Amino acid sequence: PGLRSRNMRRQEGPDQAWLLDGAAEEQRSLLVAYVLLLVGGMWGLHYTYLGEEERARKYRQTLGYCFVGVLLDICRLPMLVADVNFRLAHDMEASMSEASRRQQYSPPRGGGGGGG
Repeated sequence: PGLRSRNMRRQEGPDQAWLLDGAAEEQRSLLVAYVLLLVGGMWGLHYTYLGEEERARKYRQTLGYCFVGVLLDICRLPMLVADVNFRLAHDMEASMSEASRRQQYSPPRGGGGGGG
């Protein structure tokens, strides 16, 4: 991700570098997700970290679907983290595209038309 961010920053220019820096901070770590799963998986801490508040709430109410969900998440966690990171990257690209559109279009300034 670091190399890609640097390459994208060069292509996009300095005005949009702050968007890329924010995206790097938003990426979720598989290691952190595993630590949260092992420490508080029954309470859905790993889902809270991944931004899945509804599923985290269900885990808290059912103690990780009676611990079976936690066992399944040990295998599924790499896929879940990759999915969240993909969505974050997609959202970041959409934000960059929107910012680029705003920057390219600047409304006319001043009174261009005389009232005559």
